[in-house]
Amino acid sequence: MLNTLTLISLAVFVAGGAYKVGAWFGKDAWEEDKSSFLKRLAASAVGLGSAFFSLKLLVLVKVFFLDVLFQRKILRQSLYRWVSHMMIFWGFIWLLAFHALGSIFAEPLFGPDYICLNPLFFLRELTGLMVLAGLSMAFCRRICSRQPRMKTGRDDLALLALLILVMLSGFLLESVKISSHYVFMDMVENWAGLDPDDDAEDILALRVYWEKNNALASAGRTHDPGLAEDGFYVHESYCMSCHVSNKWAPAGYLLAKAIGPAASRATGPGAVSFFYWLHVGLCLAGLASLPFTKLFHVFSTPLSLLINSVTDWERVHPANAATIRAIELDACVHCSACNLNESMAVLHSLTGNDCILPSEKIRMLKGGLHKLTEQEKCTFGTGLTLCTCCDKCSNVCPAGIQLKQIWKSTRGLLFQQKDVDFSLLSPLSFHPSLSTGIDSDGALTGLIQRTREAASYGWSGSDPGPIKLGKKNPKNSLKSLMDKTLPGATAARCMGCEMCTNACPVPGLCDNPAETLGLMPSQIIRAIGLGRVDMALGAGMLWSCLSCYRCQDVCPAGVQVADALIELRNIALNTAGAEYDSRSEAADSCPAKLVFRPGKREDQQ
Repeated sequence: MLNTLTLISLAVFVAGGAYKVGAWFGKDAWEEDKSSFLKRLAASAVGLGSAFFSLKLLVLVKVFFLDVLFQRKILRQSLYRWVSHMMIFWGFIWLLAFHALGSIFAEPLFGPDYICLNPLFFLRELTGLMVLAGLSMAFCRRICSRQPRMKTGRDDLALLALLILVMLSGFLLESVKISSHYVFMDMVENWAGLDPDDDAEDILALRVYWEKNNALASAGRTHDPGLAEDGFYVHESYCMSCHVSNKWAPAGYLLAKAIGPAASRATGPGAVSFFYWLHVGLCLAGLASLPFTKLFHVFSTPLSLLINSVTDWERVHPANAATIRAIELDACVHCSACNLNESMAVLHSLTGNDCILPSEKIRMLKGGLHKLTEQEKCTFGTGLTLCTCCDKCSNVCPAGIQLKQIWKSTRGLLFQQKDVDFSLLSPLSFHPSLSTGIDSDGALTGLIQRTREAASYGWSGSDPGPIKLGKKNPKNSLKSLMDKTLPGATAARCMGCEMCTNACPVPGLCDNPAETLGLMPSQIIRAIGLGRVDMALGAGMLWSCLSCYRCQDVCPAGVQVADALIELRNIALNTAGAEYDSRSEAADSCPAKLVFRPGKREDQQ
């Protein structure tokens, strides 16, 4: 029975895994690459060979140890998440190798008695507790912490529930086996070699000793205390060499003690069989469902980390790019790390458009871009056009997903298909994809012109002046708020060389830059450094910035100029408020008035 169920679960797992891997080489959510399955497979083999037979192999080894095994990317973000993930990851690895597959890995090293001997007996308990603690921490993070922009779906809860039930059923099974007289007699006859008829006195003494010291359920009878002492010598003679004390399994031992008198009636062969099949059934269900849930990231995430560590996205073969994107979609587990570091987070809180958040855009892309309804395309397209391509999401992604490349590819495809109304484009964003992935038959010039027109919609072209602040928003609080951000902290490095202003393309687009923009990028950074954040917030340059990052790239002092402007926009939106504008028919068809236009709101105090 067990072998049959195991084979069925394993067959489902293998078939599901083969389908997933096959989809990497045969499916493209963007439908850009038309290469056949064999061509994409061949291109991947060539890329793999070039990585393994070059110095890139050293990079792969480094990434494997630091990012896959040690999970450095998660540690950089949160010690809490790292501890939780490491306990789950290493706990499951140990339980899989030395418990579920113990006959393959443990028995050759420790002998046939490895199940009941230390160190494996204690380590099995320890790793089980580690996994349960890690899952509890993950549950608290998902449910109890209520972090902003943390998106938890039903599939996340179902998966956590399944894993927690697997661990709890394991501990319940262990406690029942510890307290069961049925299991005790089975060990006495088959392991100790004692005969119930010929060795009845020794078995009785051993049972009394185990009731007193190993949490065996009491039969409810009173025995001579001397029997326990006699049982100790029987235990030394027959049990000690192949079974350590059950106290080395503290969770199961304490749970068996807690069962108490009821255990003698509830731990018969039927109860042991029930908990055994409950635990085994849950484990086999998890195995069979693994390729169809985000648990498959145990395979796709290491692949994503390794592949992206050696991929040159400027030279990557189109077939390999499509394959990598398919792997990345499976590698995303929607941990919300990208959401928590999203530059346009303020817009999400104001518009309620979840597609502003990176992980939610990935969630929609998993089903295929071509399968989105018109309303979904509107919502998705609005969230995509508001993205500044600052690449913060890629930098914090623990799976190493190059989200910026995904946004550029998706945005370019949407523009080619004309599925995005350009009146939706916001002054908060400029689109690097306009210079890539679009044919050069004159369409590029027209697209850029339409983008500029949309970007200037609703502004008079004059400096709106400093935002008026009331008692709730004093200048010193704004300075403190900006200083707490990393871009704001780098403003102190500014040397006043004005290279950022010289590299900025925006002044060249204005007839009168001083009047239109108010402050140049270098002047905004100086204002931040001097603590005049209120002055910087009033600059029209904030809303005309293209987010092309030229200023930040050329800064010799490492000032995060573009990121500072993004942070200032977020502060301005929080401070001065925002108003919605229905400026097109496409906007009217979008839910919740997704089109956004920042504006001033006088403080009433």
